[in-house]
Amino acid sequence: MKLFLVRHGQSTLNKVKTHQTPTTPLSPEGREQARLVARKLKGIKFDAVLCSKYLRAVQTSEIINKVLRKRIRYTQMLNEHRMPSEIQGMVSGSKFIMEIQKKSAKHLHDPSWHFSDEENEFELRDRAIRFLNYVRRMGKRSVLAITHGAFIDMIITVAIFGKETMPEDYFRIHRHFHAKNTGITELEYTEKRLWRLRTFNDYSHLR
Repeated sequence: MKLFLVRHGQSTLNKVKTHQTPTTPLSPEGREQARLVARKLKGIKFDAVLCSKYLRAVQTSEIINKVLRKRIRYTQMLNEHRMPSEIQGMVSGSKFIMEIQKKSAKHLHDPSWHFSDEENEFELRDRAIRFLNYVRRMGKRSVLAITHGAFIDMIITVAIFGKETMPEDYFRIHRHFHAKNTGITELEYTEKRLWRLRTFNDYSHLR
């Protein structure tokens, strides 16, 4: 089976490098990106379409579905990595955010530690495992999932390292892999080889 992961289009807060909320909408550029990726996806036969419940992903899926015309299932499994609510609306790299990152680094291997209400990397890993298991059990040939950059990175990490994935494995991928808005990543599952990364971050439709 094949799993196609599409990052949502550019949002209004992506554009200004600010931490987002679940209700952050697409920017005009993001809407155009969604229209372009829809054309790219038109030639692929999808047996199922899944999408995050966050607004920027929902809006991306609605634009894509004007071309695909498929039933979309919206699921929290595809939501973005939940960060502390205190940083929503803050510019990336601010002093407060850096302090949180330093505290988190000290507790990197403690699966029970939280700064406040965020989802830690162990919880993010477990969600990615649940999602990949769910997709595999669907028994479909081709599945499209519209989701978010950090969660795509964790899905890739789990596909490579499996349930033994540790936070440092995720951060290695996260530092070096960066999906552009509406970039397409393709994974393939077979019983013999399990999950394989076939394509990462195809954004040729934006050029």
